Amino acid sequence: MKTLGIVLGYIRYGETSIVSTIYTEALGRQSYMVKGVRSSKRKDLLPLLIPLSIVEFETTNRPNAKLQYLKELQIHYPFVALPFDNVRRAVAMFVAVLLMKSVRQDNPDSQLFAFLSDSIKTLDTIADGLVNFHIHFMLRLASVLGFEPNTRERQLPYFDLMNGTMTATCPAHDHYVCQSDLSLWLQAADLTTDTLSQSHFTRDDRQRLISIFEQYYMLHITGFTPLNSHLVLHEVI
Repeated sequence: MKTLGIVLGYIRYGETSIVSTIYTEALGRQSYMVKGVRSSKRKDLLPLLIPLSIVEFETTNRPNAKLQYLKELQIHYPFVALPFDNVRRAVAMFVAVLLMKSVRQDNPDSQLFAFLSDSIKTLDTIADGLVNFHIHFMLRLASVLGFEPNTRERQLPYFDLMNGTMTATCPAHDHYVCQSDLSLWLQAADLTTDTLSQSHFTRDDRQRLISIFEQYYMLHITGFTPLNSHLVLHEVI
């Protein structure tokens, strides 16, 4: 069968092969063996499998198999700027790690696939506000995955990360934001693609927001672990 897919990453397998994790339009998240891709004869395939590449390929679909196989791999969406821009590459690495840790479905989800495809194209082409893209993306992804923060009652002094809502009283647990962190959180909630360049987050603000989002994701996705890639992002943005 043919399907579109978004490459999340890969690991080496043996001397010349890799196992690539791809979120596909037809089958959800799948792991694919790509044989000989690190050999001189097939080295032209590896650049097609960089994180966030949108590809098209034929695949086997063996029920209950841990690894599938792909063939006739080709680029579906040719990048305009992402591979040639250090900031875009760093943001793409961050987004890919986030997706590896959070998108676990091995069943198709057309809304999620469309959101990811559109977001990747925006990351590739956006002219202004690139440094805030990942903050907006984390919030949007949470919404698509089903745990959108409810910030409508923003006059209240606390945001309960465990329950995903504003609250008038301090929660009886440690997972909440208030004061200056709450101000950052609400500013992040207001971001849109069109207003990314209008936000004046500092580097420290963005790092703090990533830490809050990490905690939020860990509370709502079983097994979610910290995003060490934000350390790389911190060096660039």
